[in-house]
Amino acid sequence: MEVKNAVQSYFLDCESRGLSIHTMRVYIQRLQHFSDFLTGKRVGDTEQLAADHLRAFIAELRQRDVNQYTNRKPHGQLISTRTIFHYTRIIKTFGTWLVEQEILIRDPFAKVKLPRVEKKLMPSLSTEDMVAIYNNIRHTGGERTSRDLALYCFMLESGARVSEVAKLTLDDLHLETYMAKVHGKGSKERLVYFTEKTVRFMRKYLKERPQVKAREVFLNLQISTPAPMPHLSSPGKERHRLSPHRVSPFPGRTR
Repeated sequence: MEVKNAVQSYFLDCESRGLSIHTMRVYIQRLQHFSDFLTGKRVGDTEQLAADHLRAFIAELRQRDVNQYTNRKPHGQLISTRTIFHYTRIIKTFGTWLVEQEILIRDPFAKVKLPRVEKKLMPSLSTEDMVAIYNNIRHTGGERTSRDLALYCFMLESGARVSEVAKLTLDDLHLETYMAKVHGKGSKERLVYFTEKTVRFMRKYLKERPQVKAREVFLNLQISTPAPMPHLSSPGKERHRLSPHRVSPFPGRTR
């Protein structure tokens, strides 16, 4: 079977298994880049695939600019080791799939080891900055003050991801037991916990929240639709996109 046809069949299989749109987009991008690399090496059939093809692709990725596969201009920063790791893992999974589907007798990439990943601490705000943001919301939030305080404290204490907070519904919120059910990557559910402080801010916000059909907890108060995550900043500081990595009470943790 031609490599390009095998890749398309693999995408179809992934879609039928219910992989998320984001996951599918990443798989398509990574495998398309590998397929183009193989075409350049005149490898068109799956029977020609070998471990050295993947090793050569990894070696080439290490020399690539981070914007090599985008429409943006190269700026001298190489692709990260984590991205190369993800490329390799996806391609190795594709190799395993070829054997499972009896397209190949053996996995051509089985002996290729996953590259090492540099472990870096997540950037985080200092305690001083977190307090300053809290005070800034209190004094300048206007009609959004209650919502933004509830949102900020919920993220700070629960460690929920931005996507999880955006999808949080009234049915998922259990203030009596200080916990909420969030829906994360791959449609996985998990419980997160918070303290009485978040409960107080949440109760105040829910009293002011527009009575609309939308079940999402955090709404855009002007048009009563699910709200995008706001940019929160402290006086004299740069504006930050709110994320659990930055507002974590445990700076430097990884997720």
